[in-house]
Amino acid sequence: TQSVSTDTATTETATTTEAVTTTEPITPTEVATATGAATTTDAATTSEAATTLRSTEMPSTAAPSTQVITTDIPATTATTTPSPSSGLPACSVPSTPDFDTVGIRTTRMSNSYMAYNFSQDNFYRRFHLELEFRTFAESGVLFFITDNNFADFMGLEMRDGRIRFAFDCGAGTAEGVTDYVYNDGLFHKVVVGRSDELGFMTVDVTKDFKIVRAPDTFVSVSTDNNLLYIGGTPDNYPARGLLQDDETTRPSVLACFRQLALKGRMVLTGSERTETSYTGQCYSNLGPGASYDGTGYFSLFEGNEVDQAWEAGKDFEIDFEFRTSNDFGLIFYLDRRDLPDHVELELVNGTLEFTFDNGKEAAQLYWVPPSPFYLCDGKWHDVAVRKMGSIGTFTVDGMDAVQDMAQLQGVNAFEPLYFGGVPDGIMKKDGRRAVGFVGCLRNIRLKNSRLTLTPSYWDPSAKLVGVIPEGCAE
Repeated sequence: TQSVSTDTATTETATTTEAVTTTEPITPTEVATATGAATTTDAATTSEAATTLRSTEMPSTAAPSTQVITTDIPATTATTTPSPSSGLPACSVPSTPDFDTVGIRTTRMSNSYMAYNFSQDNFYRRFHLELEFRTFAESGVLFFITDNNFADFMGLEMRDGRIRFAFDCGAGTAEGVTDYVYNDGLFHKVVVGRSDELGFMTVDVTKDFKIVRAPDTFVSVSTDNNLLYIGGTPDNYPARGLLQDDETTRPSVLACFRQLALKGRMVLTGSERTETSYTGQCYSNLGPGASYDGTGYFSLFEGNEVDQAWEAGKDFEIDFEFRTSNDFGLIFYLDRRDLPDHVELELVNGTLEFTFDNGKEAAQLYWVPPSPFYLCDGKWHDVAVRKMGSIGTFTVDGMDAVQDMAQLQGVNAFEPLYFGGVPDGIMKKDGRRAVGFVGCLRNIRLKNSRLTLTPSYWDPSAKLVGVIPEGCAE
């Protein structure tokens, strides 16, 4: 039995627990959110969200005013947030994900999988496998087995959100692809089988049904008693037949597997499971978005060339929705390693701060909430940041702030995009250490003069640390 360290849970080893037999759907647990309700002002007051540019003092919630821009950015001082039990207005109590007591979670890391030891008799002439899973991933290995020469094989994968079944008896590949997409985060049951050169696949009993036939020169699939891999394969393991033109290995799939049956026998947690790598428990009460635990970040374009990255430039837009129970945390950061240019968006003491620095001039635009704990109430807030020529706008929940930024030209920043934090060792250009964001982000959109970018947690270039991309705790 081999043991490998995991990303979200302690390493699992081969276990002799009894096979799981339940196939009933698991109802997500609703987590009650006790909110220390922030005081809500009337509509007239709410529409007058104060916004200023940074000078020598932090802004207050008094009447809005416009300050003179200065490059001297004082350090931020922490404030004490009242406890909800104190009776004072405060940030809400955070929601935390519950765990599914049955499912096993594989991750998008390249070396995440479960391995099972079955004799070749289970695959040679007759084969029948049932798999129940859920995922938001567009691509990745669901199961794969092959012979020592990587010639004969059988496999199931996500490809562009659809499910693809393929096998090769030695004379050519037979394949079938579903008509519908199934990366919707809901549980789906797939049944695949084979009798000699004839194979079939069904999804959710009758929703999708495919029959495939391989060339009848050969009618058996040899496996040489190799392992059956679920959710992915080891690094540098050539999953022939699942590879696309530009691939040498197929990625693991970030998914929750709730049932695995081979020829009618439940085996997900049975003694046949001999190895696991980077697996953990599934989450049960998740809604749209991605959860950030404050210890990491979501990044794009790390190590890419300049022309492949997203550059802030002179005109750009940033849109997203967020939800948090903290009154601080770095939400967005972009800089240039060899220049002082940078753009950042941060929640500081309940106020959103947008910093725009082109290396010669710097400005900060604030969005001050109508009440101190408005933005940490655990509810979704819609944010839109715009810099169009000389005008900078900052809109939260439909409440606008506009400032003249005429003296600021384009920002020459195009290094990795970071959301929710930055890697250890990276100090922000203002000299302050980043404080990680705890909460949820969704519907992120970036636009400049060259392209519009909708960052995806499933993008192959994305890096996730301390982020649950499947969703947010409800």
